[in-house]
Amino acid sequence: MESSIQVGVNGPTVWVKVEGKGSFLNSGNLKEFAREMVDRGYREFVIDLADCAMMDSTFMGTMAGVALRLKELGRGHLHVVHCGTRSRELLSGLGLDQIFSIHSNGAAAPKYVSLLQKTGCHSS
Repeated sequence: MESSIQVGVNGPTVWVKVEGKGSFLNSGNLKEFAREMVDRGYREFVIDLADCAMMDSTFMGTMAGVALRLKELGRGHLHVVHCGTRSRELLSGLGLDQIFSIHSNGAAAPKYVSLLQKTGCHSS
């Protein structure tokens, strides 16, 4: 299955759209990107799972790391939107719903206009 992560910025919010698998193969890119955006002063992150087929523990741990870093800084938040039932069960089962918001739709998070950068990792 081909995987990619598309990223963009809309005002104060960083958007991350996962397509295919969220796995150890692309979690390093996400971690590096998130670190750079936090260093630039961004504190609101939205991860869109509408087209995410599955996530492994490394990818979920990377999302947790971003959320914990924002909490450590004392402001900011990570939102997961378009989260399906299976992904919600995985995230909640690990207690990650305690450190970031999980929404089944995208209505609770700010809208994004365009994806400005695309980074991807392809796997089969």
